[in-house]
Amino acid sequence: MSPRLAASSYGSRPAPTAVLVRLSTVSVVLLVAGLGLGRPDVVALAAPFTVALFLAVRRARGARVEAELEISRAEVVEGTALDGTLTIRTTGDLDAVVVDVQVGIGLALRDGVRRRAIAVRGGEEVVVNLGIVAARWGHSAVGPIHVNIVTAGLAFAVAVPDRPTHWLTVLPSVERFRSDASLPYAVTAAGSHRSLVRGDGVDFAGIRPFVFGDRLRRVNWRVSQRTGSLQVVDSFTERASEVVVLIDSAQDVGASGGVGGTASSLDAAVRAAATVTAHHLRRGDAVRLVDVGTRLRFLRRLTGRRDFVVACNWLLDTRLAEVGEAWVPDRVAALAPPRATVLALTPLLDERMTTLVARLRQRGQPVVVVDTLPPDAVPRQLDVYEALARRMWMMERERTVALLVESGCPVVPWTTTGALDRALRELGVAALAPRAAAR
Repeated sequence: MSPRLAASSYGSRPAPTAVLVRLSTVSVVLLVAGLGLGRPDVVALAAPFTVALFLAVRRARGARVEAELEISRAEVVEGTALDGTLTIRTTGDLDAVVVDVQVGIGLALRDGVRRRAIAVRGGEEVVVNLGIVAARWGHSAVGPIHVNIVTAGLAFAVAVPDRPTHWLTVLPSVERFRSDASLPYAVTAAGSHRSLVRGDGVDFAGIRPFVFGDRLRRVNWRVSQRTGSLQVVDSFTERASEVVVLIDSAQDVGASGGVGGTASSLDAAVRAAATVTAHHLRRGDAVRLVDVGTRLRFLRRLTGRRDFVVACNWLLDTRLAEVGEAWVPDRVAALAPPRATVLALTPLLDERMTTLVARLRQRGQPVVVVDTLPPDAVPRQLDVYEALARRMWMMERERTVALLVESGCPVVPWTTTGALDRALRELGVAALAPRAAAR
């Protein structure tokens, strides 16, 4: 297998099984009974069992087993299939090998068979192929793998210890998201977003009179001939923006079925964060990640495509925590730099998250709320009272969404990336609209 990234080997000696215990018991009982009663026929009846016991002990003497596990890759992306090989070597004869494979949460066997029995010949090498599928992001374990080897006519069994265990890093999958929408504010000197600052660029801004320092290639000779004075073409500069991604991990609503199955609210938030981070790093923007769940976590400012791996590994630690530091909206709002675009990934179930979005809007920052609540996570109605409670909960949720939209914060579901693209375009258009100034 190539490449060979993980391998562990160990050995163990055979131990008696229930078959050997029964064989020994029958032999001893028949011999004692035959000698005590003076019955040669009973002693002769015990002879086959005694010979079988002697041959089994002699056959299993000196047998030693070694097992080695190899995993093709140590870091994969959701939905990737990888190969594992369990190699068993022995110095004695083997009758059968029983392998029980256990994998952690987020991994699945390709054929779905955990326990398998393999018939082998004495002294040969046994190779068990393990097809593993990485179904969900996170740190998952392959193992422990229970190996029981039966030898000497099922009289002895070699129980290999519950090792080895190899840890795999499963990165979240990134959906295809390509958007050329310009963010409202551009903060750095060079990038791909059109800013409101005029200078050297490709987006047309207007025609203005020539001033000292303008390049001759920007002179519009047709307009200059018509007006009688030099006129130049003015354009908007392209600059990079800064994006802050807020991940609400306080609740995990819905069932997690891995890639291709149902997604919980936390699955949708992590995959959306990875998709948005990859998109903006590819465009040259700066990205900050903040986890506002039960515990408050934040990642440093990321720039460049190489930092995407750092962001993915940081996202793997996003999980529900029973204990943690209680955060307040004002403290989290201070982590967002001025003029940065904020993307809040939340199921809108925590009142603190709604307050945080309102605080950011009061500061004048552009905010987009991405609703990660799964469609099948809405409580079902069983009787009249539960139907009334469900209706009240839906009305309260619709009221919260309406208030956010009214404050200038678009709320889009994470079903398709097109909805987020439209919301970003709306923010860019709103930033270019004229504003009323106080006199």
